[in-house]
Formats: sequence, C-alpha cells, structure tokens
Amino acid sequence: MKNLITAMMFFPVLCFGQVQSHDIRYANETTYDYVFRHRNNPDKVKEIKWNDYNIILAFYESVGTVYDSDNKPEEISKIDIAFYAQVSDFSYLEISLPSFGAAGGKAEILSIFQANADKDPEKELFILASFKQTDDTMNGTRYYTLVFDNLPKDYRQFPESFIQMDISTTFSGCDCKINGQHPTEAKFTTSAEIREELEKRGFKQ
Repeated sequence: MKNLITAMMFFPVLCFGQVQSHDIRYANETTYDYVFRHRNNPDKVKEIKWNDYNIILAFYESVGTVYDSDNKPEEISKIDIAFYAQVSDFSYLEISLPSFGAAGGKAEILSIFQANADKDPEKELFILASFKQTDDTMNGTRYYTLVFDNLPKDYRQFPESFIQMDISTTFSGCDCKINGQHPTEAKFTTSAEIREELEKRGFKQ
C-alpha cells in the first residue's frame, strides 16, 4: 500500500486540453464562501499572489481505511487541494492538483511559499506538508514537498492539471524508525531549509 501512496504522491496525471469555463465570483462573496460553493467544508483556505495571478488554495483533509494483501485494515490520511486562479475582476479558473497522503496520523500543512527552482525568473509554488507515519514497519514523521512550475502568462494556455516538478522528490523524506533498519532522517522540514538548498544549487532566490 505504501508503494501505491508514493505513486499517487509523485506521479500524478497531467492532462492538457481545453481549459474549463470561467467561474464567476459574486460581488461581496468572501473567499471562504466562494470555495464552499464549489466544495463545502474546507479545512484550510489561503489566498496568495503567485507571480502574475491571485490564487485561492483550499485544503481538504480526510482519513480512510484500506486493506493490505493479508486483508488487514490500514488507516490512510490524505490531503486534496483545490486551486483557483483569478483571470479577471470576478472570474476564476480551477486547475486540478494531485492528492497526496500516507499511512498513519493526521496530515498537516506546514508551509505554503514561493521560491525559484529553475532557470526562469518566475518563482515556483511550494507546499510543504507532514504526516505522522504509524504502521507495523515504520514509525515517525513523513514530510512531503509539492513543487509546481509557474503558470503561463496567458491564462488560455493554462493546463487542466498540474504535475509536480521532478525536484519535489528531493525535498521529501521521513524522520522514521524502520523495523530492522537504521532510522532515516528528513533533510528538509522547513521552507528556510529548502530555500537554502535551492541557493546551493544555483537558483537565486
């Protein structure tokens, strides 16, 4: 099951095609009400300015149960993200983001920030999250970092879905004790540590 969750985390599907229709945000509608109208009860809503666009991010945490090959139940904690980019005064486009999760305890969004992770001047979007990893073979805290490339300047070229940049895997790890193995240590658990590593790699912040 852990392999399945890892695959869901690092290999989301990217679909290019016609961008869906604009969605209107009503006058005097709060950010929370706008998000709630599309999908109710978000656990966290955040507005950010990302390069040329105003962005709304809504996070939905859920816990489910899956069964391993021995039909033993295992609790899975997952985060879904809704992403809305403002393209005119009262008009937004939604772009799909991958879900991610792990076996164990409650998920937590640690940081949402922007940093340069490639050679163009626009900054990428980083979402850093943690999960308490608790199962028969591993115990500790797993850190996931999602990195998304900047949006095109022309919203008509927006993708329908985001795909994570390959560098996402660099900043993901686990402070964990693993049965029969040496403990593992996550190298990047804060935005400051990630930015410092990007600087070392020659990406000016």
